[in-house]
Amino acid sequence: MSSNSDKYFDSIFMFSPFGIGMAGPDMRYLKVNPALCRMVGYSEAELLGMSFMDITHPDDIALNARNIEELATGNTGHFAIEKRYIKKNGDIVWVSLNVVPTQQIDERHWITVGLAEDITARRQTQMALAESERRFRNLIESTNDWVWEVDASLRYTYSSPQVRPLLGYAPEDVIGKSPLDFMAPDEAARIAAELGPLVANCQPIIGLRNINIHRDGHAVVLETSGTAILDADGNFLGYRGIDRDIGWREEMVQTLLASEFKYRSLLKHSAGAVVLADMKGTLLELNDAAESLLGYTRDEIVGTNVSRLHPADEMARVSASFAELQHTETITVRDIHVLTRHGKQVPVEINATLIDVGGQKIAQGIFHDLSALKQREALRLQQETEHRNTLVREVHHRIKNNLQGVTGILRGLVQRQPAVASALDDVISQIGSISLVHGIYGRTAGAQVSLGDLVNDVALAAAAAWNKDISIDGDHLCQRCIIDENEAVPLALVLNELLANACKHGDPPGPRSVAIEYADDDAQAWVRIRNAGRLPDGFDFENGHGLGTGLGLVEALLPKRDASLEFSLKHDTVEAVLTLAKPLFAAARNSPVEGAVP
Repeated sequence: MSSNSDKYFDSIFMFSPFGIGMAGPDMRYLKVNPALCRMVGYSEAELLGMSFMDITHPDDIALNARNIEELATGNTGHFAIEKRYIKKNGDIVWVSLNVVPTQQIDERHWITVGLAEDITARRQTQMALAESERRFRNLIESTNDWVWEVDASLRYTYSSPQVRPLLGYAPEDVIGKSPLDFMAPDEAARIAAELGPLVANCQPIIGLRNINIHRDGHAVVLETSGTAILDADGNFLGYRGIDRDIGWREEMVQTLLASEFKYRSLLKHSAGAVVLADMKGTLLELNDAAESLLGYTRDEIVGTNVSRLHPADEMARVSASFAELQHTETITVRDIHVLTRHGKQVPVEINATLIDVGGQKIAQGIFHDLSALKQREALRLQQETEHRNTLVREVHHRIKNNLQGVTGILRGLVQRQPAVASALDDVISQIGSISLVHGIYGRTAGAQVSLGDLVNDVALAAAAAWNKDISIDGDHLCQRCIIDENEAVPLALVLNELLANACKHGDPPGPRSVAIEYADDDAQAWVRIRNAGRLPDGFDFENGHGLGTGLGLVEALLPKRDASLEFSLKHDTVEAVLTLAKPLFAAARNSPVEGAVP
C-alpha cells in the first residue's frame, strides 16, 4: 500500500500544473517538480542547491519567515500566503503558496512541502482594477458635482464626498435615505410625481430642477441627471447620476431680470446695433437697431450661435476675437461682414466689450454698418480714377501733338533738302507710329490699347504716308485683345515697319490686305500682312539673313518670349504673320475699349 501511495505521490508531483517543492529545516530544496522549475526559470539542478528564500522577493521574506516560525513552534498546522518569486531572468511572478509539514526531524524542525499556484495574471488584473477604481474615485471626488447611486427603491447606496459642501451632510449620513427626504413636503410631492413615470419606464433623468434643504436650513437649488441601472436580464436596479448646484445660475437670472427693463430701455434706444452673446457664442439679446440691420426678430435669433451671423470663411476670425476679448476686455474688429436673414453680406466694424452680468462674462458687440461708407469710398476711388485717366489722356494727347509737330518739321526739311529724304522717311514713319500710340492712349480709358485700334491706326497712317489703299479685316474678338502698355510702342513700330516694307517693296507696291485674328480661348492673336512680291534670295528672318534696315529694326524691337514673326511666299504673295501670346496681351478689363474700331 505504501508503495502504491508513493507512486501516486510521485505521479502527482511530476505532472501537477502547480509548482511543488520539498524543503528541509534549512529551507533548502530537497525535491522540486518540473512545474516549479518552469515557474521560476531555474533547472532542477539549480534549484536543489538553493533555498526557497533565495528566490523570494525581499519584501516578502519577513512574512515568509514568520509563517515558517509559526509552523515550527506548532502554532499552526499549515499556512497559506500570497508572495512573489524572483525568476532567474529577474521577472516577478506572484504565487498563492500553501505549505504543510510532512516529516518531523526533531521538536522544532520539519521537512515541509509547498504548493505554489501562479497568480500573476490575476494579481495584475486586480492591480489594474484597483488602479482604475482609484482613478475613478479620485475623479468623482475631485469634481464639483455630487455623484450618487440609488437602488430600485430610490434610496442612496453610494454618495461622493461632494454632498457635504452641497447639503452639509457626510456621505454616510445620506446612505439609505431617499432624495425626497431632503426636500420640503410640497417639493417632494412634485418631484415624486415627475420621477414616477421615468422610473416606471427606466428612462433617464435629465436636468431635473429640485429644491433641497441644507442641513443648516437654507434652500439649495440642484439640477439632477441620472441613468437607469439594469442587470443582464434588463431588470431595474436603480439609478446612477449627479447633482449640481445651479443656485448661481438662478441668481444670475434674477439679476438679469431685475436689471432687464433698464438695460432693455438702454439697448432699445441705442443708435448702434447692439448684440449680446455668452463666451461660447450663444446669442442672448439684440436691440431694435440690430434687428433692422440683420433682418431677424429677437425671437428668431436669440439662443442661436453667432456663426449664423457671419460668412463661414470669417468664422475663424470671429472665434479668435472671442478668445482675445477674454484677455483684453475690449477689441475692435474691422473689415468683417454680417449675414442678413436674406443672405446679404453687410460690411461692419464691431466694437466689442466684455461685461459681467451676475458673475457671467458676456460679450457686448456694437455693430456699425459700413455700407454707406464703403459706397462713398468706392465712389471716391472711381472719381479719382476717372480724374487720373483724364490727366493721363491729356498728357498722351499733348505728346501726340508734339510728335506730330516734330513730324511736320521733318517733312518741311525733306521738301527743302530732297537729298536727305530717303534717310528721313523712315524716321518720320517711326515717329508717326509712336505718335499714333500716344493718340490711342489719349482717347481710351484706363490707358488700354486694343490690338484692333493699334493695327487700324498704324494702317491708316501708313496708307496716308505711302498713298496706298490698305484693307483691314479685323476679327470682332480682337477688340478684347489689350496690349501690355509697355509693349504698345515697340509693337506699333514693328507694324509700321512691316507695312512700310510692303508699301516700298511690293509688286505692285502696297499690301493686298491686313488681317487680324484672335483665338477664342484668349491665348493667342495674329496679324497677317499680305502683299504681292517675292522674298530676296537667301532671306531668313529667324537667323537674320537678308534683312534690310527696316526688318533689322523689327527684329530688334520684337518681344522675344511672347511674340514671333514668320515670312512665307505663296505663289506671288508674301505673307508676314505676327503671332502674339500672353502675357504680352490680356483680355479687356471692361467692355470694348472707347474709340475701338468695330
